[in-house]
Amino acid sequence: MLLQVKDLTKKFRGLMALRGVNFSLAKGEVLGLIGPNGAGKTTVINIISGFLKPTEGKIFFQGREITGFPPEKIARLGILRTFQHVQIFRELTVLENVLLGFTRHLKRRLWHDLLGLPLARREEKEIREKAQEILALLGLADIASMPAYELPYGKQRQVVLARAVASRPELLLLDEPAAGLSSSETKELLLFLKKLKDMGLAMLIVDHDVELIWEICDRVAVLAFGEVIACGAPSQVRQDPKVVEVYLGS
Repeated sequence: MLLQVKDLTKKFRGLMALRGVNFSLAKGEVLGLIGPNGAGKTTVINIISGFLKPTEGKIFFQGREITGFPPEKIARLGILRTFQHVQIFRELTVLENVLLGFTRHLKRRLWHDLLGLPLARREEKEIREKAQEILALLGLADIASMPAYELPYGKQRQVVLARAVASRPELLLLDEPAAGLSSSETKELLLFLKKLKDMGLAMLIVDHDVELIWEICDRVAVLAFGEVIACGAPSQVRQDPKVVEVYLGS
């Protein structure tokens, strides 16, 4: 298993947000995490990525316990997350945004080294070539020189994901990647996520667009009132009576 979440519990001033949550994720697997509003989905991602500490329970990554590690340490281990709101450098080009993803692997370099300050020519050339390869692989090469602010919202989300890929994560945590997207943009996002899946990137995806979840995920876990009520293949989960009752509706 790449990731193991064991008996995860989180209380906020007496409010039980999570209660004994258990699930695992294998290398290269895409796991969906769905549930009604307030079920605790984003809380799970916040705890795994280190932005919150659990009240109880443990998290293991590649066999190593990482419970309570700070976000920067978890990121260095290879767990990267995205947020519901697009976090992009609007004045930079698409290529420059992706270049920033390589900073996790640069020693003694700050992100602005890639944007004008002295950098070894050989290293700079290699990094730019790798960034261009990523853009080509993900179908973004034709917009590499465009400023990010000129892109539609859906494309900006893709650039954020391409930047995440550049950091070579072992696990990508996606919090509402389809939020705010139109129907056509969601379809484009789905194709983009399939490319990431084909690259062998493991992903944990939280989203309310269940059609996207059914289409991209190998397995789906359903949260309700802070507990996992079902976990399995999409075809099984979508027919589970508990899931239908509390989330999908009759």
